[in-house]
Amino acid sequence: MQGTSDPYSLYLSRPTRPRYTRFVVAYARPVTRVVRHVLKSSDAADDVVQETFLRLGRTKKRPEEVSNPRAFVLKTAFQLALHHLRESKTRLLHEAEAGKLRPAVAASALEDLISEESVQRICEGIE
Repeated sequence: MQGTSDPYSLYLSRPTRPRYTRFVVAYARPVTRVVRHVLKSSDAADDVVQETFLRLGRTKKRPEEVSNPRAFVLKTAFQLALHHLRESKTRLLHEAEAGKLRPAVAASALEDLISEESVQRICEGIE
């Protein structure tokens, strides 16, 4: 799915509802797979996948600005998933500091967040 025949490139060249639908259908599985791998939670992943497609649908990029549409789409999904993780970590830390979470619960939740090594493996797979 490279170049002008890629569903995302076609959508960017002339944004219409049918082209957007084809783009979402073509990329739904790989985007969901990347986001779920990062977040480990299907509920949170569903929200991030939806946000990914909304943001990509609103982009003002021209097709020639996106040399590798698949990498661009998956990198966008990955970055949004990381942003979600950072927000979750910050929220957990604030709740733990405020005494709203028991220390064992906070520690367990933080351990569930992605490791730097996993992030590097995912980045290598996308590029």
